[in-house]
Amino acid sequence: MLQHRAAFTRTRRNPWVWRGVVQPRPDGQVFIIDMEAGHRSGGIIKIWVREPTLVPTKETGRPPHTYADESLCVHDEVVSAYESIAATTVPWIYSWFYFYERWLETGTWDGPQSPGHEVGASTPAEVAKQEPTATKVPGSTSAPTRGMAA
Repeated sequence: MLQHRAAFTRTRRNPWVWRGVVQPRPDGQVFIIDMEAGHRSGGIIKIWVREPTLVPTKETGRPPHTYADESLCVHDEVVSAYESIAATTVPWIYSWFYFYERWLETGTWDGPQSPGHEVGASTPAEVAKQEPTATKVPGSTSAPTRGMAA
């Protein structure tokens, strides 16, 4: 994570948690995220957006490519104990936000999709007309362990 020191700072150990400031495009939105990497390398990595609130889809009532606990679905493979989070997960996070911003602009998810996480035809404008949904508490144990395919 040293190469991303300006964007990510460790906020907790056991489990390891980093707070990050992500801006996928120079003219794009700035996102504040928490990335939990578990107690040891090779574990499940969970990413939650803390600010701003993400726009939900019509089909699921939560943002595209997110799990039931609203953590981001950035890839469908678990990072091994021999792979660097900075070299794998951090670039996947930037990609996820790039495709999220494109989805907000066009209504179409242009990024890779895993089975079960396909984004339907609902557009952000259609979603904005819906009643607001309750936010799920991050950290619930019912979430799947893997997400978006590269």
